[in-house]
Amino acid sequence: MHYQKDIVKAHVEAIIAETYKNGGAYIYCNLIGCDGNNTYFGGGNAIIQNGSILSVGKYHTLNEIEICTAVLNLQKIRLQRQKFTGGQRMMLEQEILPVVQVDHNLCSLGIKYSKPIDVKWDSTHQQYVEIGSSYIWDYLIKTNATGFLLPMDGSSNSSAIALMTYYLC
Repeated sequence: MHYQKDIVKAHVEAIIAETYKNGGAYIYCNLIGCDGNNTYFGGGNAIIQNGSILSVGKYHTLNEIEICTAVLNLQKIRLQRQKFTGGQRMMLEQEILPVVQVDHNLCSLGIKYSKPIDVKWDSTHQQYVEIGSSYIWDYLIKTNATGFLLPMDGSSNSSAIALMTYYLC
């Protein structure tokens, strides 16, 4: 089960690399919860601009919805793309389009843009506990069950069950 977060981390790292190289903004969204079968989607929303993470949602949350927000600086995207395409632009024969001046701002003056953040990914052991506990909780809520029977016989399985129960509580 631990591969779920590793896949999300790999997706986010690929988006970081692509937006760093070519400039741009990308909003990555993943489902949260069970699909009615044995698959649990762990969330992992992220907003990335020019190779930097501006916002990231919680993974394996018990919330039904995880909302991420960020204020993007579109000028930084334009500057990043000009660095990448600057030499190519001179070689292309392109039609020059007219410029239309508009006397209106899309945002207010003095706006605070989101700053890049460092994301610390959970360890594999933490992922095991979060994914299992979140799956059990989601199943409990969606089936309207009143609880679970937890078999505890003192083995190593009992320790794992006790840890997930502790995390759920």
